[in-house]
Amino acid sequence: MLILLSFSDYGLPYYWGNRGMVTKMNYLEQNNTDYNTYFIGSSRIFHQVIPALFDSLNVGKTRSFNLGVQGMWPPESCYLLEHFLEKPKPKIKYIIFELDKIKDLQNSHRTNLRSKYYLNFSYFNLGFRGALEQKEYGATQNYCISYFSRLIRAEMIFPRFSPNTQPLQTEKILGKYQDGYANLDDIEAQRLNIPKIEKHHNLICEEYKNGLDFYEVSPTYLTKIHQIIKKAKAKNIQLIFLKPPLNEGILPLYNTIETPYKIDISSPYHYPALYELEHLHDWRHLNAEGAEILTTILAKEFQQIIN
Repeated sequence: MLILLSFSDYGLPYYWGNRGMVTKMNYLEQNNTDYNTYFIGSSRIFHQVIPALFDSLNVGKTRSFNLGVQGMWPPESCYLLEHFLEKPKPKIKYIIFELDKIKDLQNSHRTNLRSKYYLNFSYFNLGFRGALEQKEYGATQNYCISYFSRLIRAEMIFPRFSPNTQPLQTEKILGKYQDGYANLDDIEAQRLNIPKIEKHHNLICEEYKNGLDFYEVSPTYLTKIHQIIKKAKAKNIQLIFLKPPLNEGILPLYNTIETPYKIDISSPYHYPALYELEHLHDWRHLNAEGAEILTTILAKEFQQIIN
């Protein structure tokens, strides 16, 4: 019976359970595009990296598209990146990939399609062992629940007809200029929780000033990252890891990755404008003005890598 159920998603694209990615990949498939640069990651990419501005600052060297999706963290983001590299788009030269730790499954994702469409044994192992090695024991239980749910194909029997696999509203996902960037200020009201902002700002300052470690670096996850680096190199694609602001606990992982192609714009000491209240949408995201500042900094750091 399990063998029969395993064919329920046969023939579907690898990103089929992520509605935001379905919308963006459908757009790329249906339009003749010559993008040579892609940004991949969570809402910190989706709502903070502006392709039009990035390209203008690179003066013809890039034509970029934002493949960021809300809540798209490792291991899901690694799964999508790895598959994206298997059949890369024509003319692709650069992928800028948001670096993050292995994340716990969101409560809203724990048993739904989004938590398990990608969770084959290899990626279950990555999520489970990664969380275990980071000493996040509650997350290991959630990965077990989602993996078992995938094995019995709960809510996956008729994926082609499920509303959870249909594209999302195009304008909200592709943005005003249909380049994948969406201004978060246009989607939801600003939420400035000052105590929370101050708490996490202080944690990030501690991380850079005193070398404070929040999580153990997962050897399993680090191995996967280096495997993906090799795959990108074999395809002649420059894979660049980005450590964005407003996300503490990633510095030890960033420092451990063996590649010269990485960009850290997370330090409050080097990039204080990215932590100023007037540039924040909430405690984890920048507003439109902040996104412009981040994109400008990113373009400058990118030029130093490729030149």
